[in-house]
Amino acid sequence: MKIRQLVTLAAAAAAALLLASCAGPDSSSADGPDRDTPSGSPGCTAESLPIEFGEPADGNDPDSPLRFDFGPATAECSLSGPTEFAFLDADEAVIGSPSVYAGGNDAATAEVDVDRRVSVELSIGAADDVEAESCDPVVPVYLGHRFPDEAEYYLAELGGDGWKACASEEQELLEVGPYRIQ
Repeated sequence: MKIRQLVTLAAAAAAALLLASCAGPDSSSADGPDRDTPSGSPGCTAESLPIEFGEPADGNDPDSPLRFDFGPATAECSLSGPTEFAFLDADEAVIGSPSVYAGGNDAATAEVDVDRRVSVELSIGAADDVEAESCDPVVPVYLGHRFPDEAEYYLAELGGDGWKACASEEQELLEVGPYRIQ
C-alpha cells in the first residue's frame, strides 16, 4: 500500500504559481537505491521530518525556486543524500526523470536534531522551453517528494489544467538544492 501525505493547500497553490508555465520530468522506479547514513542516527522520514509548505523563495517572483520547509524534527535523524522531487501521473508513476541535485560539490548530507527545521529549494524548468519532439508533454497529477532512505513519494495534488511535464528522461526540469538547517 502506498504511503500518501497530501501537502497543504499553501504548497499546492505555491506550486501552481511557480509552475504556471510548468514542466518537470522524472522517472526511475519507486524504489530508491540503498544508501548508508552518515552516522548512527536513523534516516529522516516524512514522519520524523514532516513537510510544512512550499512557496517561491523570493515571494515577489513566481519564477524563483520553490522553498520547501520540513520540520520541526520529531526525532534525531540523518539525511544521506538529496531530497528527491518528481512529477507523477494518476497511477503515482514518475513522469520522466526525478530531480537532479544542484549542490555542485556540496555534500547532500545533514544531521538533524529534534525540533530543528530543514529547507530545500526546488527549481522547475518550463516544458514550453523544451523542443516538443524531445519533451513528449504529459499532464502530471502530483508533485511528490521523498527523503533518501524512503521508497515511496509523499504526494501533493497539483489540481488544475495547464500543467506539463516532459515524459522524456533526457529532459531534467527539476533541480533541488542543498539542505539548510534552521
